Amino acid sequence: MRNEVNEQFPLLMSILLGKGERLSSLTDWLRNSVWSQKRFDEMEPQRYFESGEKLVRYAEELVLTTAPTLYDEFVAASESTSALMTELSIPKTALVVFDGISIREIPLLERLAKSTGMTVHESRYSFAALPSETISFVEQRLLAKRVSPSQLEGRRELKDLNIGARYYDGVMRVFELKDAGESLLLWSSFPDGTYMNFEARSSGHFETIAKQFDVAWKNIVLNIPRDYRMIITGDHGYIYLGTGFESEMKAEKALSILDNDRFRVFQDGEVIPSDVPELQVLGHRNTAMLRGRIKNRPKGQSANKVFRHGGMSIMEMLTPWLVLNRS
Repeated sequence: MRNEVNEQFPLLMSILLGKGERLSSLTDWLRNSVWSQKRFDEMEPQRYFESGEKLVRYAEELVLTTAPTLYDEFVAASESTSALMTELSIPKTALVVFDGISIREIPLLERLAKSTGMTVHESRYSFAALPSETISFVEQRLLAKRVSPSQLEGRRELKDLNIGARYYDGVMRVFELKDAGESLLLWSSFPDGTYMNFEARSSGHFETIAKQFDVAWKNIVLNIPRDYRMIITGDHGYIYLGTGFESEMKAEKALSILDNDRFRVFQDGEVIPSDVPELQVLGHRNTAMLRGRIKNRPKGQSANKVFRHGGMSIMEMLTPWLVLNRS
């Protein structure tokens, strides 16, 4: 693994220190060299996950120490990402949001699509909202209001636009989806809801997620009426912060400012420190996000979680975007 990491150093430095579209070059590297279909097909799920996370950890340490302005490019990309209502305005569109999936899962999604008779018309990445958590995504990309996904079904704003919403509170949840001519907004709590499970304390949880995706795909995607255009995406990604996968930086000042969380929304009038290199400050949102793979130590139920989101890291900000239909 060390040789593989060292081999990537010249390419990564050329990307991070180069001019022009660094973010596009970085995501090309991720898709072609880290989270590629070839690696996913040839490796056992846990090996795919761990080896990829090691490579991304190495890349992110370089970003944090040599090219921190790349995080500003993530901010700009996130804020220029179109609202999803534009897609849902197209008749017979089904938009499926899997809560908490990143570009790491694109090969898994493509395999599921092709094995179930789908044609993949578009496969790329999108960006989480700021900060990289669910309610902000609903506010910035859907309703312009801070609403929980579980409350989407009854929203008049969607009904008035002929959009039917469903909330899947687990992989076993099934709804009958009739072809009534409306667009569909289908939000699944999977896999994010599994990160509270006991087994989510180790990298082996990725294999569990991969297996459960078969069920989630069957119960959601395969129930969509046959002539619908389908979009598969996520609201935010996540990082794995098990031992050896986190940053070497301790960032005690940044963590103290954030109360050991991965982001914090400040009250009006509060001053957000702007001289802490491990913080991404979003002044227009009164928000600060933890940069990179720095390991925070939350309290309560989250204390032992190693699958986390809410910060400004590569894997939290990059999400899948697949456009499909039935062959």
